[in-house]
Order: sequence, then structure tokens, then C-alpha cells
Amino acid sequence: MQQLSRAKRREIQNYNKEKFETWLGQYAVENYNAGVREAYMALLLELHDKFGFGNERIQRLLKASEPWMQGLIAGKEIDAEGIKQTLIHEGVTCIKDTDL
Repeated sequence: MQQLSRAKRREIQNYNKEKFETWLGQYAVENYNAGVREAYMALLLELHDKFGFGNERIQRLLKASEPWMQGLIAGKEIDAEGIKQTLIHEGVTCIKDTDL
């Protein structure tokens, strides 16, 4: 999560409602995207450390998953819950009782 400097907090206190709502929306998106990146990097690290994924396999994974990630970020026609339910329907039931 992005930390706000004291100067930025003081600046925000002077925002009118419209400017604050705009800033808050941008701040939320930035933090959401940072969380997605951190989670994805943690997954890549585990794939490398525990399963031996090297440059080639990680590159293939990144390329293959890019349309899905872009779709999730854009919020069009795909969401995490939809993916989860599809995986469960296709037999990946270990994710049923997770907070994913």
C-alpha cells in the first residue's frame, strides 16, 4: 500500500469534494494494481523456487496470462469469482475453501 507523505495529507485536506473523489478513485486503482503486481510476483517467485520455473517458462506464463490479467484489470467480461467458479467446475476444487 502506498504511504502518503505529510505534505500530501495536508494537500488532500484542502481538496473540494469533487477533487477528493477523483483523487481517491485514482489512489484506489493504484493500490489495487500494486497489490495485483505483488501477488503475481509472489506466485512467480514460488514457481521459480519450488517448481524450477526458469526464464523461458515464466516468460511463457506471462505471455499466456496477459489477456486474462488485462481483462481483470479492465473489468470487462471476466472477474476473479468467474475464474474461480470455472476452475472449480473443471475440477480444481482445492480453491473452494480459500479466500481467493
